[in-house]
Amino acid sequence: MGDENCDYIKLYDRKFFQNISASYITMTNIQSKIDLLKQRAIDLEAENAKLKQIIKENAKCKADNVNLLAENTKIKTENVKLKQAMGENAKFKAESLEEVRMRERIEKTMLELDGFTAPLFIFIAKLI
Repeated sequence: MGDENCDYIKLYDRKFFQNISASYITMTNIQSKIDLLKQRAIDLEAENAKLKQIIKENAKCKADNVNLLAENTKIKTENVKLKQAMGENAKFKAESLEEVRMRERIEKTMLELDGFTAPLFIFIAKLI
């Protein structure tokens, strides 16, 4: 009976140590997983901070975009007005040029008439 007891204790001790060993391995694996999860959480927090910064920059870019679109619309409106003014200016310039040419023709005609009428006046004066 003594040997049987000894064998039973040895078997029990072996199973106990196997269970402790298995529990230690399991705990080590769990701790490794916890460490990996902690590192993953740190990485995700860093990525989240970067994404928040990108979102903030995107919001600023969108606001800048709205301002640029408004400025672009204003510039296009001014451009249309300038083109209209240029068209009117070209029209006035053409009219002014035509007016200058008309004056030149009138002056030339008057000079020609002066040249023609002077001898006529002399002739009429002699007749009188």
